[in-house]
Amino acid sequence: MFCLNDTMRYFLCPGKTNMRKGMHSLCGIVRDRMGYDVRFGDVFIFINRSRLYVKVIIRPKYGLRDNTALPDEGKSSVLIAALPLLPIYKGLPGSSMLTEILLQKYEYHAPFYRQVQVFRHLGLRIPENTLNGWFKPACELLAPLYEELKNEVLSIDYILYAYNRLFEGQHAVD
Repeated sequence: MFCLNDTMRYFLCPGKTNMRKGMHSLCGIVRDRMGYDVRFGDVFIFINRSRLYVKVIIRPKYGLRDNTALPDEGKSSVLIAALPLLPIYKGLPGSSMLTEILLQKYEYHAPFYRQVQVFRHLGLRIPENTLNGWFKPACELLAPLYEELKNEVLSIDYILYAYNRLFEGQHAVD
């Protein structure tokens, strides 16, 4: 959760940004292309070529509440938040990209090759094997949620489910 307000400075990255870049690469763009440092609590906004996806880097600064007390020796009175963690170890996609991939696969029944075509149409070049590589770790992140839901369903006395008739040959089987 982050809070935007009018005391922050906002910077829009010039040009188009490859949305496959991770946070560290985007910080490099801020440093090299824009000439700023992400550690000063400013907001940096990146937009892809089709202008449909946006990434924002916010590293807020936290100051001591009591300005009369000096910080301990070797410590600063201002703390800067760490870079956000990405859901997949050494992976480029953020949580919104992984959510989109899983929703497309399970909610809209779109196979990976179709998602690759949609992303290409939007200006993102993501190979199908890359989506496959992101899929398993994304599902593993949902394993605790799955276990909790399974335990909740199995803890009740009865389970209601949709009943469908099955047909064998010409005779209906109940």
